Amino acid sequence: MKYITKSSLVDALLSVGIEKNDTVLVHSDIASFGTTENFSRKDALNIFYESFMEVLGNEGTLCVPAYFYEYARFGIPYDISLSPVSKELGVFSRFINSLPESKRSCNPLAAVAAVGKNADYICEIKNRHNYGEDSAFNRLHKLNAKIVMLGTSLNSVTFGHYVEYHVGVPHMYNKIYNIPVLNNGEVIFDWSISSVRYLNADVVYSELNGQKIDENTNILSHYNLMKYQNYLENTIYVINTNTLYNVLAKNLFQNPYRYLDHTPNFPAGQIPNDGPVLKK
Repeated sequence: MKYITKSSLVDALLSVGIEKNDTVLVHSDIASFGTTENFSRKDALNIFYESFMEVLGNEGTLCVPAYFYEYARFGIPYDISLSPVSKELGVFSRFINSLPESKRSCNPLAAVAAVGKNADYICEIKNRHNYGEDSAFNRLHKLNAKIVMLGTSLNSVTFGHYVEYHVGVPHMYNKIYNIPVLNNGEVIFDWSISSVRYLNADVVYSELNGQKIDENTNILSHYNLMKYQNYLENTIYVINTNTLYNVLAKNLFQNPYRYLDHTPNFPAGQIPNDGPVLKK
Protein backbone atom coordinates (compact mmCIF):
# COMPACT_ATOMS: atom_id res chain seq x y z
CA MET A 1 0.00 0.00 0.00
CA LYS A 2 1.22 3.50 -0.86
CA TYR A 3 0.90 6.32 1.65
CA ILE A 4 0.72 10.08 1.37
CA THR A 5 4.08 11.69 2.08
CA LYS A 6 5.22 15.27 1.89
CA SER A 7 7.92 14.56 -0.68
CA SER A 8 5.60 12.68 -3.04
CA LEU A 9 2.87 15.29 -2.70
CA VAL A 10 5.31 18.14 -3.41
CA ASP A 11 6.41 16.31 -6.54
CA ALA A 12 2.78 15.84 -7.62
CA LEU A 13 1.95 19.53 -7.10
CA LEU A 14 5.01 20.60 -9.10
CA SER A 15 4.22 18.20 -11.92
CA VAL A 16 0.68 19.53 -12.25
CA GLY A 17 1.96 23.08 -12.78
CA ILE A 18 1.77 24.74 -9.38
CA GLU A 19 4.70 27.12 -9.10
CA LYS A 20 6.49 29.37 -6.66
CA ASN A 21 4.61 32.65 -5.96
CA ASP A 22 1.28 31.28 -7.29
CA THR A 23 -2.07 32.07 -5.73
CA VAL A 24 -4.18 28.91 -5.59
CA LEU A 25 -7.80 28.18 -4.63
CA VAL A 26 -8.05 24.57 -3.46
CA HIS A 27 -11.26 22.51 -3.58
CA SER A 28 -10.45 19.33 -1.72
CA ASP A 29 -11.42 15.85 -0.63
CA ILE A 30 -8.15 14.72 0.87
CA ALA A 31 -9.56 11.48 2.29
CA SER A 32 -9.99 10.26 -1.29
CA PHE A 33 -6.21 9.95 -1.73
CA GLY A 34 -5.71 7.31 0.95
CA THR A 35 -3.88 7.47 4.25
CA THR A 36 -0.69 8.59 5.91
CA GLU A 37 1.17 5.76 7.58
CA ASN A 38 0.85 5.88 11.37
CA PHE A 39 -0.26 9.54 11.23
CA SER A 40 -3.37 11.15 12.67
CA ARG A 41 -5.80 13.17 10.55
CA LYS A 42 -4.22 16.38 11.88
CA ASP A 43 -0.83 15.12 10.72
CA ALA A 44 -2.29 14.42 7.29
CA LEU A 45 -3.75 17.93 7.10
CA ASN A 46 -0.37 19.35 8.03
CA ILE A 47 1.27 17.34 5.24
CA PHE A 48 -1.07 18.84 2.65
CA TYR A 49 -0.66 22.35 4.06
CA GLU A 50 3.12 22.16 4.34
CA SER A 51 3.42 20.66 0.86
CA PHE A 52 1.47 23.51 -0.70
CA MET A 53 3.44 26.15 1.21
CA GLU A 54 6.77 24.56 0.26
CA VAL A 55 5.82 24.72 -3.43
CA LEU A 56 4.28 28.22 -3.24
CA GLY A 57 7.08 29.77 -1.20
CA ASN A 58 6.99 32.94 0.89
CA GLU A 59 5.40 34.98 -1.92
CA GLY A 60 2.64 32.46 -2.66
CA THR A 61 -0.93 32.33 -1.35
CA LEU A 62 -3.08 29.33 -0.43
CA CYS A 63 -6.87 29.84 -0.47
CA VAL A 64 -9.80 27.55 0.26
CA PRO A 65 -13.59 27.96 0.11
CA ALA A 66 -14.83 28.87 3.59
CA TYR A 67 -18.56 29.33 3.06
CA PHE A 68 -21.15 29.52 5.84
CA TYR A 69 -24.29 28.10 4.21
CA GLU A 70 -26.24 28.31 7.45
CA TYR A 71 -26.52 32.07 6.86
CA ALA A 72 -28.92 31.53 3.95
CA ARG A 73 -30.44 28.25 5.11
CA PHE A 74 -31.39 29.24 8.63
CA GLY A 75 -30.80 33.00 8.88
CA ILE A 76 -27.87 32.61 11.26
CA PRO A 77 -25.63 35.73 11.27
CA TYR A 78 -22.20 35.19 9.76
CA ASP A 79 -19.19 36.09 11.85
CA ILE A 80 -15.99 36.18 9.80
CA SER A 81 -13.87 35.20 12.80
CA LEU A 82 -16.23 32.89 14.66
CA SER A 83 -18.60 31.12 12.24
CA PRO A 84 -17.42 27.62 11.31
CA VAL A 85 -16.80 26.62 7.72
CA SER A 86 -19.77 24.53 6.58
CA LYS A 87 -19.11 20.79 6.69
CA GLU A 88 -19.69 20.36 2.96
CA LEU A 89 -16.41 22.15 2.26
CA GLY A 90 -14.33 19.41 3.90
CA VAL A 91 -11.70 19.14 6.61
CA PHE A 92 -8.91 20.88 4.69
CA SER A 93 -10.96 24.08 4.31
CA ARG A 94 -11.79 24.02 8.01
CA PHE A 95 -8.13 23.38 8.85
CA ILE A 96 -6.84 26.33 6.80
CA ASN A 97 -9.51 28.63 8.22
CA SER A 98 -8.48 27.63 11.75
CA LEU A 99 -4.84 28.70 11.32
CA PRO A 100 -3.93 31.79 13.39
CA GLU A 101 -2.54 33.59 10.31
CA SER A 102 -5.57 32.81 8.13
CA LYS A 103 -7.75 35.62 6.75
CA ARG A 104 -11.40 35.19 5.69
CA SER A 105 -13.55 37.26 3.35
CA CYS A 106 -16.87 38.84 4.21
CA ASN A 107 -19.59 37.26 2.04
CA PRO A 108 -20.94 34.18 3.83
CA LEU A 109 -22.01 32.32 0.69
CA ALA A 110 -18.68 32.79 -1.10
CA ALA A 111 -16.23 33.29 1.74
CA VAL A 112 -12.58 32.52 1.04
CA ALA A 113 -9.99 31.72 3.72
CA ALA A 114 -6.41 32.48 2.75
CA VAL A 115 -2.84 32.36 4.05
CA GLY A 116 0.18 33.93 2.42
CA LYS A 117 1.19 37.09 0.58
CA ASN A 118 -2.17 37.98 -1.03
CA ALA A 119 -4.40 36.90 1.86
CA ASP A 120 -5.16 40.45 3.00
CA TYR A 121 -5.84 41.65 -0.55
CA ILE A 122 -8.21 38.76 -1.32
CA CYS A 123 -10.08 38.87 1.99
CA GLU A 124 -10.16 42.63 2.58
CA ILE A 125 -13.68 43.82 3.43
CA LYS A 126 -14.78 45.73 0.33
CA ASN A 127 -17.93 44.40 -1.31
CA ARG A 128 -20.90 42.78 0.41
CA HIS A 129 -21.76 41.02 -2.89
CA ASN A 130 -20.46 37.48 -3.32
CA TYR A 131 -19.20 37.92 -6.91
CA GLY A 132 -19.16 41.69 -7.52
CA GLU A 133 -16.26 44.05 -8.12
CA ASP A 134 -13.53 43.62 -5.49
CA SER A 135 -15.23 40.60 -3.94
CA ALA A 136 -12.90 37.77 -2.97
CA PHE A 137 -13.72 35.83 -6.14
CA ASN A 138 -13.22 38.91 -8.30
CA ARG A 139 -9.80 39.50 -6.76
CA LEU A 140 -8.85 35.87 -7.29
CA HIS A 141 -9.75 36.40 -10.94
CA LYS A 142 -7.68 39.60 -11.12
CA LEU A 143 -4.72 37.65 -9.75
CA ASN A 144 -5.31 34.86 -12.30
CA ALA A 145 -5.28 32.41 -9.42
CA LYS A 146 -5.02 28.72 -10.16
CA ILE A 147 -7.97 26.54 -9.19
CA VAL A 148 -6.83 23.23 -7.76
CA MET A 149 -9.20 20.26 -7.61
CA LEU A 150 -7.57 18.05 -5.01
CA GLY A 151 -9.50 14.80 -5.20
CA THR A 152 -12.56 16.66 -6.48
CA SER A 153 -13.85 17.44 -9.98
CA LEU A 154 -15.28 20.26 -12.08
CA ASN A 155 -18.56 19.75 -10.19
CA SER A 156 -17.01 21.37 -7.12
CA VAL A 157 -15.75 24.57 -8.75
CA THR A 158 -17.79 27.54 -7.48
CA PHE A 159 -15.97 29.87 -9.86
CA GLY A 160 -18.49 28.81 -12.51
CA HIS A 161 -21.22 30.76 -10.70
CA TYR A 162 -18.94 33.80 -10.63
CA VAL A 163 -18.70 33.53 -14.43
CA GLU A 164 -22.50 33.18 -14.72
CA TYR A 165 -22.94 36.35 -12.70
CA HIS A 166 -20.57 38.36 -14.89
CA VAL A 167 -22.01 36.99 -18.14
CA GLY A 168 -25.53 37.77 -16.87
CA VAL A 169 -27.41 34.48 -17.22
CA PRO A 170 -31.21 34.89 -16.86
CA HIS A 171 -31.68 32.17 -14.23
CA MET A 172 -29.77 34.03 -11.50
CA TYR A 173 -30.57 37.23 -9.61
CA ASN A 174 -29.15 39.38 -6.81
CA LYS A 175 -30.81 38.41 -3.54
CA ILE A 176 -30.72 40.59 -0.43
CA TYR A 177 -30.20 38.81 2.87
CA ASN A 178 -31.29 41.03 5.76
CA ILE A 179 -29.01 39.16 8.14
CA PRO A 180 -25.94 40.79 9.66
CA VAL A 181 -22.33 40.05 8.81
CA LEU A 182 -20.00 40.45 11.79
CA ASN A 183 -16.34 40.25 12.60
CA ASN A 184 -15.58 39.05 16.11
CA GLY A 185 -19.00 40.21 17.26
CA GLU A 186 -18.83 43.65 15.62
CA VAL A 187 -21.37 44.32 12.87
CA ILE A 188 -19.73 44.96 9.49
CA PHE A 189 -22.86 44.92 7.32
CA ASP A 190 -26.53 44.82 8.34
CA TRP A 191 -27.26 42.91 5.15
CA SER A 192 -25.51 41.23 2.23
CA ILE A 193 -26.12 40.39 -1.43
CA SER A 194 -25.61 37.11 -3.24
CA SER A 195 -26.20 36.01 -6.81
CA VAL A 196 -28.51 33.00 -6.55
CA ARG A 197 -30.78 30.96 -8.83
CA TYR A 198 -34.55 31.45 -9.13
CA LEU A 199 -36.23 28.80 -7.01
CA ASN A 200 -39.56 29.07 -8.86
CA ALA A 201 -38.12 28.23 -12.29
CA ASP A 202 -36.87 24.65 -11.83
CA VAL A 203 -33.23 25.66 -12.24
CA VAL A 204 -31.18 22.46 -11.92
CA TYR A 205 -27.45 22.34 -12.57
CA SER A 206 -26.04 19.35 -14.45
CA GLU A 207 -23.89 17.01 -12.42
CA LEU A 208 -21.02 15.75 -14.54
CA ASN A 209 -20.75 11.99 -14.30
CA GLY A 210 -17.40 10.23 -14.50
CA GLN A 211 -17.52 9.92 -18.28
CA LYS A 212 -18.38 13.60 -18.83
CA ILE A 213 -15.70 14.69 -16.35
CA ASP A 214 -13.18 12.60 -18.29
CA GLU A 215 -14.40 14.08 -21.60
CA ASN A 216 -14.16 17.67 -20.34
CA THR A 217 -10.76 16.98 -18.78
CA ASN A 218 -9.46 15.47 -22.01
CA ILE A 219 -10.71 18.43 -24.06
CA LEU A 220 -9.18 21.00 -21.70
CA SER A 221 -5.97 19.01 -21.42
CA HIS A 222 -5.71 18.52 -25.20
CA TYR A 223 -5.63 22.28 -25.67
CA ASN A 224 -3.25 22.62 -22.69
CA LEU A 225 -5.91 24.51 -20.73
CA MET A 226 -6.02 22.22 -17.71
CA LYS A 227 -3.31 19.99 -16.27
CA TYR A 228 -3.81 16.89 -14.20
CA GLN A 229 -1.72 14.37 -12.32
CA ASN A 230 -2.74 11.03 -10.87
CA TYR A 231 -1.70 10.79 -7.24
CA LEU A 232 -2.20 7.60 -5.21
CA GLU A 233 -5.93 6.82 -5.31
CA ASN A 234 -7.20 9.99 -7.01
CA THR A 235 -6.26 12.89 -9.29
CA ILE A 236 -5.14 16.51 -8.95
CA TYR A 237 -6.49 18.96 -11.57
CA VAL A 238 -5.30 22.55 -12.06
CA ILE A 239 -6.65 25.34 -14.28
CA ASN A 240 -6.10 29.10 -14.01
CA THR A 241 -9.03 31.46 -13.53
CA ASN A 242 -8.48 33.46 -16.72
CA THR A 243 -8.60 30.32 -18.84
CA LEU A 244 -11.62 28.88 -17.04
CA TYR A 245 -13.44 32.21 -17.24
CA ASN A 246 -12.85 32.47 -20.99
CA VAL A 247 -13.97 28.89 -21.68
CA LEU A 248 -17.12 29.11 -19.55
CA ALA A 249 -18.05 32.61 -20.73
CA LYS A 250 -17.73 31.63 -24.39
CA ASN A 251 -20.04 28.67 -23.83
CA LEU A 252 -22.54 30.74 -21.83
CA PHE A 253 -22.66 33.45 -24.50
CA GLN A 254 -23.63 30.75 -26.99
CA ASN A 255 -26.15 29.15 -24.63
CA PRO A 256 -26.83 30.69 -21.18
CA TYR A 257 -28.34 27.37 -20.05
CA ARG A 258 -25.32 25.34 -21.13
CA TYR A 259 -24.55 24.08 -17.63
CA LEU A 260 -28.14 23.36 -16.59
CA ASP A 261 -29.88 20.01 -16.72
CA HIS A 262 -32.69 21.58 -18.78
CA THR A 263 -34.07 24.96 -19.83
CA PRO A 264 -35.66 26.75 -16.84
CA ASN A 265 -39.42 27.09 -16.66
CA PHE A 266 -39.94 30.77 -15.86
CA PRO A 267 -43.61 31.23 -14.81
CA ALA A 268 -45.38 33.79 -17.00
CA GLY A 269 -46.23 36.97 -15.15
CA GLN A 270 -43.55 36.43 -12.54
CA ILE A 271 -40.05 37.92 -12.43
CA PRO A 272 -38.01 37.57 -14.60
CA ASN A 273 -40.72 36.63 -17.11
CA ASP A 274 -43.22 39.34 -16.09
CA GLY A 275 -43.50 41.05 -19.50
CA PRO A 276 -43.58 44.76 -20.41
CA VAL A 277 -43.71 47.38 -17.69
CA LEU A 278 -46.47 49.38 -19.43
CA LYS A 279 -49.34 48.42 -21.70
CA LYS A 280 -50.77 50.60 -24.46
